[in-house]
Amino acid sequence: MTVVPPQLGIEVIPTDVHPRAGRWVADVWLVTLNARGEPAPSSMDLPVNLAATVGTVNPVRSLIAAGSVRPASPIQLVADRSGAEKVWAWLDTSARTVSAEAVYKEALPWKLRVVAYPVKAVNSGKNPVRITVMLLDDTNLPASFPDRELEVTVTSSLGTIEPKAPVHIA
Repeated sequence: MTVVPPQLGIEVIPTDVHPRAGRWVADVWLVTLNARGEPAPSSMDLPVNLAATVGTVNPVRSLIAAGSVRPASPIQLVADRSGAEKVWAWLDTSARTVSAEAVYKEALPWKLRVVAYPVKAVNSGKNPVRITVMLLDDTNLPASFPDRELEVTVTSSLGTIEPKAPVHIA
């Protein structure tokens, strides 16, 4: 009688991954399933291989011990950019793979940075000062809203801002 290994099930949690400090991090849940698709203890040690299309899965090889439903050690998925992710899991003894998907969401603006150049200007009324307005994410990297522009009104306590119209940041 041939022992048939249990089927694998895989999930990425959360499926919509938002960046924190410039990194997208999610957990990968790997389980053994019975013929009905329910979590069930494995009858043997199962070394499982893992791979990802955008991020890095760690570890790339995990073990579901006999009598366990999932690996003892956590599996983590880390990316350094936004995009659509697919994580794969497979056994060396089977050509069948299972996969789960996640989306690394764009970094959203978190704050404004306003920079004046030159930093010090002679107050003659004729020296222009350039103002740069930037949207930054939580790691101080440039960011934007993917679906709209942001309207910013710049004011000054000493000089005149030209043009007087609000600035649109895309």
